[in-house]
Amino acid sequence: MLLTRQIEEKLTKEFAPLYLKIEDDSHRHINHGDYRAGGESHFTVTLVSKSFTNLSRLQRHQHVYACLQ
Repeated sequence: MLLTRQIEEKLTKEFAPLYLKIEDDSHRHINHGDYRAGGESHFTVTLVSKSFTNLSRLQRHQHVYACLQ
């Protein structure tokens, strides 16, 4: 779970989340691009942070993607 831990550390450092849940959904993407046996290729992240106040959904996504780049 190395990648999951890296994602958690980056998001925690950047956003000081009130709530953070990272789910490895790799098993649901077996026939999709970038799938890796063993997981850690596709994730669902639920993140609640005060830093998202007054941002649109798109802007929130952009901030998260920039953080994880």
